[in-house]
Amino acid sequence: MKRLAFYAILLFSRCSSGEPDITPPSIETHQPTQITLSSATVGATIISSQSDLITVKGVCWSRNPAPELDKLSSKTENGPGAGSFTTSLSGLSINRYYVRAYAKAKDRVFYGNEVILDIGALVPAMASVKKATNGSDAVEIETTITYTHSMPITERGITWSTSTNPTVTTGTLVGDTGSALVFTSPITGLSPYKNYYVRPYAKTDLGTFYGNTLEIIIIPPVTFGSVTDVDGNVYKTTTINGKEWMAENLKVTRYNDGTSITPASSQDEFKTIATGSYIAYGNQSGNVSEFGYLYNGYAVTGDKKLCMTGWHLPSPGEWTQLGSSLGGMNVAGGRMKAPSGLWASPNVDATNESGFSALPGGSYCRVCLSNTGIFADQGTDGYWWSSSVGTFYYVTNDLASMRTRSSGNINDGLSVRCVKD
Repeated sequence: MKRLAFYAILLFSRCSSGEPDITPPSIETHQPTQITLSSATVGATIISSQSDLITVKGVCWSRNPAPELDKLSSKTENGPGAGSFTTSLSGLSINRYYVRAYAKAKDRVFYGNEVILDIGALVPAMASVKKATNGSDAVEIETTITYTHSMPITERGITWSTSTNPTVTTGTLVGDTGSALVFTSPITGLSPYKNYYVRPYAKTDLGTFYGNTLEIIIIPPVTFGSVTDVDGNVYKTTTINGKEWMAENLKVTRYNDGTSITPASSQDEFKTIATGSYIAYGNQSGNVSEFGYLYNGYAVTGDKKLCMTGWHLPSPGEWTQLGSSLGGMNVAGGRMKAPSGLWASPNVDATNESGFSALPGGSYCRVCLSNTGIFADQGTDGYWWSSSVGTFYYVTNDLASMRTRSSGNINDGLSVRCVKD
């Protein structure tokens, strides 16, 4: 009997350890207040009949829903016990955060409701586009602002400059204090063939915010001229930043002194001939009317006088200047390409604003196919010699840029454009 009594006492002591069960506390996470671009204040109320068992309370947050204490360093600790408290969240960025209060008791963590802290909503989203060109010195910029926060926008507009990323202190402002979220801003006094950079801005009590940087350039309306070669072929011309360029590919068969250029009767002859020569793409005469002839490097070297009298083959510097005049090499190709069905799709950004009227005449590649040689890229690329043989310039259907390479072979066949002296 004594032994049974001992076991009963032991069992009772195990079942009655003196540690009460935990009743989950009531935890309410309050909405964030005093929000800035890097901080906010969050409060909470914790109600518990076992306040003495709560060892720590606070707030945790994350950019993912349902933040958990043991997976985060983003948390506050606001002392033991139940009750109401407020705490500061710092080190934030322009993102959406998920926040909830917590209480820790006897190695268990209890969470309150989740609230959203959307700092990104404080920042107006802006985008500007060029709406119209007015003459040769003015444009209109249309800006759209997306913004739903209750904090008012006190000023909005655009800032522009010849330097990238203008600000309200470094650029020329066109702003007002109106409330419209879609508005048009005029820019006047611009010079042609010069790059300008435009950014929309909006001001709130939290600071000044900017949208995309828009690059614009004024290209005057095209007026075509003409020039005639020694064979009597008449070509359109276009003037770009003071330089008059051919607006069609050359198809002359004689130098400007009347000397004949050797025609190649076949691809095999063209790839080995060691004098000035020309050939139609694919050796098909039907290609000449649209694309002109392809000339080898011998035809453009020395004093061969391939271009008309008073005209010359453009130097690498003149090709580069052409690119700069059209807004830079990265966008010049689109402004040179004709929006023609002769181009394969997509003909990216083809506007022909310059009047250059580039077409995809292709090339003859001497070293392609293990030096077998091949006509290539008609429909997708236009290639032109520079006066420095081996260096050529080209545009392609799937890019807006004008590009250059210095790996041309003297027996390659490329198109020719001449520029006036």
